[in-house]
Amino acid sequence: MIPENSSDIIQSIEQLTPSAGPIDIVHFRDGKILAVSSDSLAFFKDRNSFNDPLGNGLLNNCDIPSDHALEDYTEGWVKEYRAGYIGLQDGKVLLITPIAVQLFQNKDDALRNNNQLASLDLPMTH
Repeated sequence: MIPENSSDIIQSIEQLTPSAGPIDIVHFRDGKILAVSSDSLAFFKDRNSFNDPLGNGLLNNCDIPSDHALEDYTEGWVKEYRAGYIGLQDGKVLLITPIAVQLFQNKDDALRNNNQLASLDLPMTH
């Protein structure tokens, strides 16, 4: 389990290992969650929505291209997080911007906004 830190956006990380494969659940302070698996990213309305078999709480999702699938799940996908930055175990980076979560190959690409591997639009709230 990743220790909770002083992120303004992220409250905590939960690690699950269902039969379909490991998933890290990123809990946002507003109650929404981001599910991170080896091959996809998905936003849900809240933690209870994640377990809805009909997917009623799914707000948005995107696939991670197979040639960039996440690797090295020994201690979860998420290695560290701070504000809008999520460092992954395999060196990839998720950046949370006001409009999207973007996946990059590494920190340098993320800092320069180069070579984005995947992007998940943030759900709009009313």
